[in-house]
Parts: sequence; structure tokens; C-alpha cells
Amino acid sequence: MPITNIMQQLESQLQRIRMPKSTQPAILVIGGAEDKVHGREILQTFFGRAGGTNARLAIIPSASREPTVIGSRYQRIFEDMGAEEIRLLDIRDRSEAENQDLLEYLE
Repeated sequence: MPITNIMQQLESQLQRIRMPKSTQPAILVIGGAEDKVHGREILQTFFGRAGGTNARLAIIPSASREPTVIGSRYQRIFEDMGAEEIRLLDIRDRSEAENQDLLEYLE
């Protein structure tokens, strides 16, 4: 069997595979060197596993020196992927982490 036929069969099988959807929160901790421009493989995998366009995402750039800039960048990336529900949560200290509105969103 020619390699092109094998590749076509594999491709059609991969298209039928669905990522498992979890009802539990998923957390992705990202360091500064994560690819935000090209393949975005890690972000796309996370987005799919978090529910894709149905995902409810919270971006918490607490380790960044520029939380608004970095948080907004990730927000745009996930919006480009099709996310409809995203919140940027700039939590800087422990007392902010006890905010009831934030806790309800994260549940």
C-alpha cells in the first residue's frame, strides 16, 4: 500500500478522535518561554482538554512583572482559538485570593 494511502487513513482516524472532556478544573502553569506565536501546541492542547469553545478560562498572571500585558496576550490567544468565556484575574496577594467573586468563577 502506498505511503500516501496510509497517511490518508491515519489522518481520517485522527479526525475522529475526540479529546476527553473533564468536569474537573484543569490548571496549566506556563513559564515565560512557552510558544505564544507559532505552533502554540501546549496552549491548543490545554484549550481542547479544557472544553474548547465551551471552556471557562481564568488567566492568572501572578508571576509576571507585567500582568496586564501578559494576561491580555493570553486572553487574545484563547479568543483567537474560539474561547467565549475568559477572565483575567490579577491576584497579587493572599487577601485578593479570598474574593468571593473570584472563588465562584474558579469553582
